[in-house]
Amino acid sequence: MMLLVWATGCSGCSEPEKSEPPAPSAPTPEEIARQFLTCMQRNDPESAWKFIAINDQVPQEAIPELKDHLARYASITSKSDWHTTIVECHQEGVAAVVVALEDLKSGKVTTDYDPWFLVKIGPDWRLLPELTDHEVARFFVSEEEFARFESVASWFEARKSALQKPK
Repeated sequence: MMLLVWATGCSGCSEPEKSEPPAPSAPTPEEIARQFLTCMQRNDPESAWKFIAINDQVPQEAIPELKDHLARYASITSKSDWHTTIVECHQEGVAAVVVALEDLKSGKVTTDYDPWFLVKIGPDWRLLPELTDHEVARFFVSEEEFARFESVASWFEARKSALQKPK
């Protein structure tokens, strides 16, 4: 009898439902900016390039210049007297901006808050080819979506003013 129950299963008993593990979520704009910054601090512009938004609307003749600019920026960012930190991020729809704080620590300490704009392409976030120029987003989004870039740019300017105020 015992063997029969084991072989045929218990009436009223059911197999536990198998659930699929949750799909990994795509990195957030801030996570993408941090991964990009890590590549830049290692002076690895080739790896950083994978975080840059490029599509067939971006003129092909501009790509070598963009890569050269990225290499120069990586060279600067990787120096010991240069420090860049991601302060915070603001996102609206397909547009995001991170606040990047850049410090130059040679002699007189200087600080500069720069916007790094990101665009959501499908499920993925990518930095715009011209990090601090949201106008480039026109290559990636509709006019309606571009309004979000104007909004995050305004948010950044207000936030920059607040961050620069003496405490």
